[in-house]
Amino acid sequence: MKYGLLFPFAFLCLSVIAHPKTKNIITAHHTTVTKQQALTPPEFPGGQSALFSYVMNNLKWPKNKNADSLQEVVLTFYVEKDGSLTDFKVVKSLTPSFDASVIQLLKKSPKWIPAKRGNQPIKSKYDFPIRYHSETEANDTN
Repeated sequence: MKYGLLFPFAFLCLSVIAHPKTKNIITAHHTTVTKQQALTPPEFPGGQSALFSYVMNNLKWPKNKNADSLQEVVLTFYVEKDGSLTDFKVVKSLTPSFDASVIQLLKKSPKWIPAKRGNQPIKSKYDFPIRYHSETEANDTN
């Protein structure tokens, strides 16, 4: 009789102990899959500061003759698996000629470091806003 009650009690204890271990295994497996699927965004060689420097040193900025204002141009493009830039679109335009000069500048840029999912390079979309403050010609002469 003593053994008859011990067996169901031991079985109940084992099932309670085994259940959390199964959940931990599933959680650990899920975490591993998430780490393998990590996404690294594309990057200009040298990072954001190098991109800022490249644009500031190579872009011819238009003069605004009307008033002091904050100007903005927004482009989107794709960074391909090999780091080349394709499919440029102007989302917010300043002038057609300035938009075209920004696109030409980016086309001449060095190849970017592509986005990666895990360790594999992937094609990715990049939003590229350029904001600057233009001054009136009267302020330029002071």
